[in-house]
Amino acid sequence: MGPEELARYRLRRVLGRGGRPGLYGGEVWEAEDSEHPGKVALKILRVDDEAMLAAQARFVEVAYAMAGLRHPNVVAIEDAGEAAGTSFLVMSLVEGRTLRAVASGREAPPVDDRVRWLREIALGLAAVHDLEVAHRDVKPENVVIRADGTACLVDLGVPYDAGSGEPDALDDQAAWAEMGRQLLGPDAPDDVARVLDRAAAPDRDSRFPSMREVAQALEGPAPVRSVDAAPEPGGRAPRRTLHRGYLGLAVLALGGLIALAVLLQRLLLD
Repeated sequence: MGPEELARYRLRRVLGRGGRPGLYGGEVWEAEDSEHPGKVALKILRVDDEAMLAAQARFVEVAYAMAGLRHPNVVAIEDAGEAAGTSFLVMSLVEGRTLRAVASGREAPPVDDRVRWLREIALGLAAVHDLEVAHRDVKPENVVIRADGTACLVDLGVPYDAGSGEPDALDDQAAWAEMGRQLLGPDAPDDVARVLDRAAAPDRDSRFPSMREVAQALEGPAPVRSVDAAPEPGGRAPRRTLHRGYLGLAVLALGGLIALAVLLQRLLLD
């Protein structure tokens, strides 16, 4: 096995490096599977001493925890293994541009798109957290915007134990909020800014209980239809519109009564 191969995968190019180097970090490579056609993303964790064996075991746990998850906003885990002193995860290769690249383009994407991406990422994180896995590296470089305009969370972290003091779902929430502030800046609508502020609250207990509730908060209140709007097909007109109709009829009726009174008065005088 050469340096460009790992198990049955041939490594082609580095897609990124990050996380916590030497522990939860590592490299993500574009690779080819010798047994199945197509490209994949392969994340490597190198274990150099016994102190990192626990990290290696938890790294592999992610594969088992995430193997059955299929969510439109989360990269899919395809395989996992150990080879040449290395643990690795194999993920589907998500085609598109990173959120960092999209947001830093010559023209900023519409605010509605940016808010929608934040909500999609929140839904993806909620699905990951349901499996008690924390991403631990939520940032624009780890979000890919597909050609169809949807956001997908790529790269993954490790399982966490609630109350252990290790980075967990609430830390992901704060990182998501910081990413949202970078993405929206001064363009953030007031209601979205309030969501970001709560998600990033220094007091962890003041944050949202879950990323699913963050996503729900971004939906905002139902739009209020204008009182002058036309009724839906088969539906009723807005109540205030009906009131205006009644007022118009009353004015016409009053005008008719006044005209009739004037006519009677003329007949009597004649």
